[in-house]
Amino acid sequence: MATLSTQKTKTKAPKVKISNDFVYSFIKKNNQIAIKIIFYLAHNIKEYPTNKDYITFRLDTKELTTFCNVNRKTLIQAFISIQKISISFTTEKDTEYFTIFPRVKDIYNGKIEIDIHHKVLEQIISIKKKYSAININNISKIKYKHSLRMLMILENISGYNNNALPMKYFSLEELNALFGTKYTRAIYFQNKILQKIKDDLDNLSDLSFVYNPVYEKTNIKQGRAKMIGFRIFPNNNTPRPTLF
Repeated sequence: MATLSTQKTKTKAPKVKISNDFVYSFIKKNNQIAIKIIFYLAHNIKEYPTNKDYITFRLDTKELTTFCNVNRKTLIQAFISIQKISISFTTEKDTEYFTIFPRVKDIYNGKIEIDIHHKVLEQIISIKKKYSAININNISKIKYKHSLRMLMILENISGYNNNALPMKYFSLEELNALFGTKYTRAIYFQNKILQKIKDDLDNLSDLSFVYNPVYEKTNIKQGRAKMIGFRIFPNNNTPRPTLF
């Protein structure tokens, strides 16, 4: 059986075309507990057999419920929801389809046993490198699923690196599509989503952002122009220390 460890290990992600990013799928399906489970696995998997198609892991229920800040029943429901999410791998010859956890076994002595196909497992492990700005120790504290989605957006803004912090403009329509929301006014999105994400990342992430509202060009001299979107600027961040 494969093992887990809190020790950091270097694992190379395979070169493969994935049709649907499963982290994005979790966020799109509003399952934040599932996101935390995946990040937990990504950072704690130590070693596993490379000669098997499916690898079995036995997880500590108490440790996971503490990490995800949920009770046991909610945790099991999250694992069941993950089983509904699929991922496909495409090569020049074929396409394969997999569920993330094809088998989940709730053992009543405080353990959860899961099976993962090695191709899916390699992608889970690669998350640690792909989303290196996320401090695993603070994952359990993140309040909003949208914060993790924003981290993905920030890390994928074209040309982002430590020496240059480019800007990308997003219209309200684009933001609604990215975050699965249906706001009709940009000011509502700013107050309900964007500012909460910023506060979350400022507190917990090494990567955050600043934003500037963008207003519709108009010839009207009286009254304020309509806010239509935002310019997002990724920036390096020092997480704020917490008192509790």
